[in-house]
Amino acid sequence: MLSNAAVLPLESQPLPNDTLSTEGLLGADVNEAWIKLPLLGQSAHRALDEVRLAEETQRASEAMLTTLDLIAPQAPHDRVRQVHNIDRSMETVAIKLRQYALGQSPADSRFGHEGRKRSEDVKGGIRDFMHFTAMAQTACRLQGQPSLVLLPHLVGLAMVRHKIEALWQEEGDVSSADTQYLTHEEIAAACELKLSSLRNAVSRGELPQSDGTCVPIRQALDWMLVRQRFLFLRLARSLPSQHINGKMASLWLDRQPTAEAVKTVSRLRLTLWRLGEPGILIAVNTGVRQCILTLPFAPPSLESHEIFVTDRSHDKAADLLRKGLGVSPSSPIWQVRTKSREAFEKLVAHWL
Repeated sequence: MLSNAAVLPLESQPLPNDTLSTEGLLGADVNEAWIKLPLLGQSAHRALDEVRLAEETQRASEAMLTTLDLIAPQAPHDRVRQVHNIDRSMETVAIKLRQYALGQSPADSRFGHEGRKRSEDVKGGIRDFMHFTAMAQTACRLQGQPSLVLLPHLVGLAMVRHKIEALWQEEGDVSSADTQYLTHEEIAAACELKLSSLRNAVSRGELPQSDGTCVPIRQALDWMLVRQRFLFLRLARSLPSQHINGKMASLWLDRQPTAEAVKTVSRLRLTLWRLGEPGILIAVNTGVRQCILTLPFAPPSLESHEIFVTDRSHDKAADLLRKGLGVSPSSPIWQVRTKSREAFEKLVAHWL
């Protein structure tokens, strides 16, 4: 495993021969060199703003080519052409990697050879940009320039998503050290949390840990899925978890051809949906802690230890729920809490 010094050498250190080795570059220990603590707790979309990202990419390209010029000086016009070409190339890669790292590009749901090939392509793309960033970071330090911040953080976030997708796809290397755990820094970055907030959660026993700073990825993922600002919630259908919450339920319904979102009732924190040809009306909570369906009719009888049904027709809040649903004052109100994605899908299948 490469140390931080190997990836980002100081001016006084000679460049080691394995600086650009690909072995272990996607490892958990190395990620502490990529995730930038000052950016934790901020909105990743704002922190990795495209304009600022392009500016830092340009600075990185300039620094790297300036250093290469010391080794092999070039004619001014050749250098200008090189700067232009590498700027355009790396800026394009950075923007694509940004979409991937922020969960904006879709996950690939294919298994088998095609799914593995895509994953290897993604891993190769991250590694290439990682090499560029590491070399540029070294060049900046050798020239006394400020260290890069956005590009390393971008690489770190991309590595987190790749680890999660690699686990889901059950690839051959999923049990290796670089995908089996997530560091505290990685979890905090993916959930837009400050590192202190994450460590408080660990101290409260919400997250198990290994070796002090790492959390087994499956347990980490279950915890991350109920965080309000988890970057990869929209990829939930592709994640290796049976967890379900209101937001994930609405994302799932949004992909169903016979489901139509009607409106969101903000004061009740509900999203109304019409399902199937009859237009069955249901409401789904908008929270991330649990999945609760509110129905103006009695739900079907299902034998499941993951589905909990409650008659709310005579509760104090029943009239508010009826108004929110737009049904008559005499309509019954039932609520169904589902504990897993499978249970939720089994329930709504009755109406789709």
